[in-house]
Amino acid sequence: MSEVIQRDTMLSYITGSVESSAESVAIRAINERGREDLENTPFPTRKDEDWRFVDLKSITKSQFCKLEEANAADVGDISDHYLPEAMNCRLVFVNGVYSEELSSVEDLPNNVIVGNLAANSDNNSVKEHLGTITNYDDDLFAPFNDAAFTDGAFIYVPEETVVRTPIHILNVFTDAEKAFYATPR
Repeated sequence: MSEVIQRDTMLSYITGSVESSAESVAIRAINERGREDLENTPFPTRKDEDWRFVDLKSITKSQFCKLEEANAADVGDISDHYLPEAMNCRLVFVNGVYSEELSSVEDLPNNVIVGNLAANSDNNSVKEHLGTITNYDDDLFAPFNDAAFTDGAFIYVPEETVVRTPIHILNVFTDAEKAFYATPR
């Protein structure tokens, strides 16, 4: 498959499965920047030293579904995966999407903000830091992740605040019937 066709295939996955799904202006801006950079990033081939032994055919030949379809899969009982020391202080993401019903943030000081990025995207810390350290440098997957990014964990601890309970971030991936990709932060 030619480099142009492979890149076009990747772009079609992104635009077809996550186009403008983010409600946050900050996240949409990262998506757009990722899409623009992805269009200008060469698709790796076996001629590239770093990719000599990597076969990307499974990615370019797969048909990915929307995250909403993947999240329809049954999670089942995941309580065995909860950390006892963080029983009431966890963020759970199922197939890359935040699950409020499986998350619990009760054991934290009142001034600590813990949740998902999408719901906290207006927070000044999110605006100041989100998307600022991505290094593209001809790496196809950095702009791909930014273009497809929809959510992630958000933890804000003010200076001089002590958090005695560990915060457990649990990413659960189900055995969805269709292939999907998730790019949580």
